[in-house]
Amino acid sequence: MGHIQDRWFRPARDAVTGKVILNARGKPVMERSELYGIGLRYKVRYLDPDNNERSKSFADKQKKRAEDFLIGVESDKREDKYIDPRASMTTFRQQAESWLKGQSPDPGTRSTILSRLESQIYPVFETKKVGQIKPATIRDWVGSMEERKLSDNYQAVLFNTVSGVMDSAVDDRRIRENPCHAKTVRRPVASSPPIVVWPEERVQAVRSGLAERFKIAVPLGAGFGLRQGEILGFSPDDIDRTAMTVRIRRQIKTVRGVMMFAPFPKRGKERTIPLSAAMLAEIDDHEDRFPVRGSHAALAERGR
Repeated sequence: MGHIQDRWFRPARDAVTGKVILNARGKPVMERSELYGIGLRYKVRYLDPDNNERSKSFADKQKKRAEDFLIGVESDKREDKYIDPRASMTTFRQQAESWLKGQSPDPGTRSTILSRLESQIYPVFETKKVGQIKPATIRDWVGSMEERKLSDNYQAVLFNTVSGVMDSAVDDRRIRENPCHAKTVRRPVASSPPIVVWPEERVQAVRSGLAERFKIAVPLGAGFGLRQGEILGFSPDDIDRTAMTVRIRRQIKTVRGVMMFAPFPKRGKERTIPLSAAMLAEIDDHEDRFPVRGSHAALAERGR
């Protein structure tokens, strides 16, 4: 059990017997110590769950605060809710670097998250201690994003990143609650604009504007529903001519300015798409006119 030490006063002792002098009510007579008036008066001393001695000091006339603190510590220890005060001194950047290690192993995804941290989040939170980030801090930050007119979707992505970092701080017992989850914090909501399918005339116009070598990108995108990176990662070796299907299993990503193959197509998993005779003819015609050097599969696997 912890106790509160009064650094300014101590029980007076008899000069001859060395015994504590008691007053008429049987309580010790207090005298000034050599520390009287120096530093904070009350020092709460207690043992943490690992049996290490900890302490926290309070100023003169703050004994009630010291008592409340000690009661809170002992209660937290019994309920397994104790947070080491030193743990909350971890900076947001230190916590974010730890959190990032638990995110997707995909280099492209990590690079994107790191870019958001460095460009948008660290300028606000980098040196703040996680224990100092309160709901008011988050509310002010959300307001600043609105003032800078960031898109709703981008605000939501950034908010989720900060919230993820603070969730990890809760898991690591550095803070008790995530300030992003406070009732007074309005969470940015991403919007999903309706998807408008291009008319045939527009598709053909885009294709006409491309150089001959790159025209195949349009039917690959329109016919298979591929994203840009998946189009660039497509190989004719992914075609099963017997089953008339195409296996989408890679894409090209740019990580810190370097293009590389990544085995994570849309939604993070491979998928198989039906192949029409017309699409197969388009692909074969393109391969005849623009043959590659070496095997498609070998080149792709080398990139992986």
